[in-house]
Amino acid sequence: MRIAGFGKTEIRYDMFDIVRNAEEARRLSKCERIYHRGQTLAWDGKDILGSLLAEHGAPQIEPDKKEALKRVFAIILWGELAAWKISAQLADRLVPLEAKMAATSQAHDEARHFYVMHDYLKLLDYVPERMDRAPQALLDLVLNTDNLAYKILGMQLMIETIALTIFQTVRELEVEPIITELMKYYEKDEARHVGLGMQY
Repeated sequence: MRIAGFGKTEIRYDMFDIVRNAEEARRLSKCERIYHRGQTLAWDGKDILGSLLAEHGAPQIEPDKKEALKRVFAIILWGELAAWKISAQLADRLVPLEAKMAATSQAHDEARHFYVMHDYLKLLDYVPERMDRAPQALLDLVLNTDNLAYKILGMQLMIETIALTIFQTVRELEVEPIITELMKYYEKDEARHVGLGMQY
């Protein structure tokens, strides 16, 4: 039996003991910049959504487009929740401080993306119950893997790239002014997130 406070710990006291060559130090320095850039570029979702509502009024989507978009909105909403969970897992599991900071910044962005999309969909009287099985299978694969390399590859280089493509497509279709403007904010954040996978 273990007594609380004695035995194995989850705190990585060795995080500063990692020997780095010049290339690793350069890449991790870029990860640290991702964190600080995220702080500088953080946007207030409630403020932005409120100002877009004041400018454009309540969202209006044509009925024929609304049904088609429901599947896309489901992927965006639940995909953002999965991305939030995965980036929080990465923030916990990555050992170098700089990579941990970049993943933490991403978790904050993904949380904002999730709640802003939720609030937007409430304005449309729509909260998706589930997403299609194919995107869910990909997200579950990345969420459930214990292999850190697979988690980083899946999140930073697959899921984020797909998300960026979806956001660009929704923006370019201009189905509704508020979501079109929101996607610009999402895109900027997602483009920054890919940096962790590229540098780590």
